[in-house]
Amino acid sequence: MATAISSALAFGACGAPEMRVEPERIVLVTIDTLRADHLPFFGYPIDTAPFLTSLADRSINFTKAFSHSATTGPSHSSLFTSLYPLQHRVQNNGQRLDDGFVTLSEALADRGFETAAFVSGGALFGDSNIAQGFATYETPRMTTRNDNGNLIRYQSANRTTDAAIRWLQTGAADGKFFLWVHYFDPHNPLRPPQQHLDQVTPAPGEATTRHRAFLTDEQEIVAARPRFELIERYDAEIRFMDEHLGRLYEAFAPLGLDSNTLWVITADHGQGLGTHKWWGHHRYIYNEQIRVPLIFHFSDADALGVEPRTVDDALAEHVDVPVTIMDLLGGTLDGQRGQVQGRSLTPLIFAGAEADVDRRAYAFSERRRIFQDFSDDHPEAGERYALQDFQHKYLWSSLGADELYDIAADPYETRNLIDVAPQARVRMKQTIERIVAALDSNEEAEIVDEATLEQLRSLGYVR
Repeated sequence: MATAISSALAFGACGAPEMRVEPERIVLVTIDTLRADHLPFFGYPIDTAPFLTSLADRSINFTKAFSHSATTGPSHSSLFTSLYPLQHRVQNNGQRLDDGFVTLSEALADRGFETAAFVSGGALFGDSNIAQGFATYETPRMTTRNDNGNLIRYQSANRTTDAAIRWLQTGAADGKFFLWVHYFDPHNPLRPPQQHLDQVTPAPGEATTRHRAFLTDEQEIVAARPRFELIERYDAEIRFMDEHLGRLYEAFAPLGLDSNTLWVITADHGQGLGTHKWWGHHRYIYNEQIRVPLIFHFSDADALGVEPRTVDDALAEHVDVPVTIMDLLGGTLDGQRGQVQGRSLTPLIFAGAEADVDRRAYAFSERRRIFQDFSDDHPEAGERYALQDFQHKYLWSSLGADELYDIAADPYETRNLIDVAPQARVRMKQTIERIVAALDSNEEAEIVDEATLEQLRSLGYVR
């Protein structure tokens, strides 16, 4: 079912012409707990993602993209609303996105897109209300036991891909559609198939030594007992997911759905894996937990004049994704409750690498009070906010000590400069405080039902 590409030239804020396209098919893929620097095209020495690497080579690949939270529910809520967690108030898993917020799926449904979502687990069941705007919303029916022996609802990438392909084959997608596919595999429990574990495990001897040296020397894994086997299982889950994401992509052409299609691929957050002595996520907002891949891939890139390239000179945030998609369609998130925070990445996508376009000055992330069983004087209790540009990153704490890093020289945030860089400290702290004061409504989001909370406890999110 080939359709003509709809496009027009417009003029951006800087006066440079920019392309407007109207994709008829939009596919958003979110990969739970995918740490960006465990992908080959971010410099990782293990081939964890051959398909994604190939796709990134044929796409616009933003290498400095950040989520607004290291927690699934808040991160996805920002991705769908273009609002920071301070605004939509989903600041922890187990909270419900209010009906009053406009989501990307609702905006696309209003424009005549058939909407469908296939969710693999975690904090995105219907009770989270991320489902609003989706005509089809499938979540796992099966349960498995996690590493703590608790039952969780979760399905692997092969089953999620199967479900999405079945939907495509029904004919429901014959017209315009928005398809969201959420993969959970790099999240605990890490139980990859043996063949994928074999594909990412270095050979014993020198290869293993080099890999472990990379993890400790480059990625700053400083835990007392590095659990390298866990990292290998994590990498194998990425490889497994990557295979089935590739299978989903390849399913489009035989169905006649590969023309005029936009793919957007990102992660909700990363994973500690021993960096900063933390193996999970949710607790910190260091960059191993909030830096994410962000790929925009057009099936008709050649016809549109889209030059595949890596964008490493511009900051991007999750809130930019819905604004960019709507901008490509010539629309906005009309009626949003609160000031939309996203900036369209369209000029950066269609303009050349040297284009004079307005770039985001900072990336902002947060972590609210989440460890209720910790005392108030615990350094990880209270609120945490992060602000970063290309040179510095500031971590503000309501109860603990603030931190400042030169991330250009120290990308893994190991040397706190809070006492030796007064100009950057004052400038960034004041900016964070202005952002928080402007956005914080002091409202609390509704808590989901007890059954969903029990699932979140099983995953370690809620105590």
